Amino acid sequence: MVTVLDYICFGCTFRVAVTMTVSAFWHGVHAGYYLSFLTIPPNLIAEGLMTSAFRGDGSDRRRATTFDWCCWFFKMRSFEYMSMSFLLLGFSATLRYWSSIYFIGHISIAMFIILGRVCRPSLRQRASSTKID
Repeated sequence: MVTVLDYICFGCTFRVAVTMTVSAFWHGVHAGYYLSFLTIPPNLIAEGLMTSAFRGDGSDRRRATTFDWCCWFFKMRSFEYMSMSFLLLGFSATLRYWSSIYFIGHISIAMFIILGRVCRPSLRQRASSTKID
């Protein structure tokens, strides 16, 4: 079963990237805008994978609440990380800042994508768990 989140995060990844590129251009031609906005699509992919891997169906309320809080926390840290390129504007200034914190935002996104892919239930497992005997 395909959920709305699967459709938004995986079916429209290219469209999100195009939208973010147009948005960066609308803000101006500084490299910081592009660096900031083009970090959003991988962030959405990571969020979608982590949601499908760990949130569950919501029947375990505590698990869902804990996941939602963690998701909110990491999303806010990601916004903070990306906003620095939006504020610094320059390519070299942004890379200098991001390198001073060891590209932790990009590394976190990559780790969440890998973890979400590894831990996400396969289609066969999802189909068998939704069957009614």
